[in-house]
This record gives sequence, structure tokens and C-alpha cells, in this order.
Amino acid sequence: MLVACGSPKEASKPDFCTAYHEVWGPHGFDQGDQVARRLWDTGAPKEIDHDAREGFKLFIGMLLSSISQADLESRIEAAGYEDNRKVVAFRVAANSVCS
Repeated sequence: MLVACGSPKEASKPDFCTAYHEVWGPHGFDQGDQVARRLWDTGAPKEIDHDAREGFKLFIGMLLSSISQADLESRIEAAGYEDNRKVVAFRVAANSVCS
């Protein structure tokens, strides 16, 4: 599985939420790698804990490997228990921060 390397930098909530919502927007997968790289370059807000930050890195890797939202969801579901738990922790934290 492709995993983003290093640690995400700290992002402001508005910048993070804008980049995160691009993933799920109508053109998220049309822009493919650009959306994933923009999210990685933006970073994650400080409110996201360690496991969720690990999930952020895994999520970016899965996003870079996916060709559609359905493919991304399948990759998340097929991940091993620990990886899946971390990605879910990231998505829960991201949705909480951006709500």
C-alpha cells in the first residue's frame, strides 16, 4: 500500500477543510493526484490526534492509488484492521473539525 512519507504539517482549520472537501466534491477524482497532493501540502489541523494523523498519511496514499470514490472506499474497507482503524479515525476527526 502506498503511504505518504513524513508527518503532515500543521494546517489552519479553514485551509484543511477546503482541501478535505475537494476530495469529496464533484470533481475530486477528476483532478486525481492534484487533490491528494493539495490535501497533503495543506496538512492537518492540530486538533487531529496521533492515530488520526497516521490515518491522514494512509488516506493520502489510498487516495493517490484510487480512480474513483468507490475505489477509495473499497481500499479503506480492504485495509488491515490497524490501517482501517487509523483511516476511520482520520475521517471522523476531519468531519468533526470541518462540521
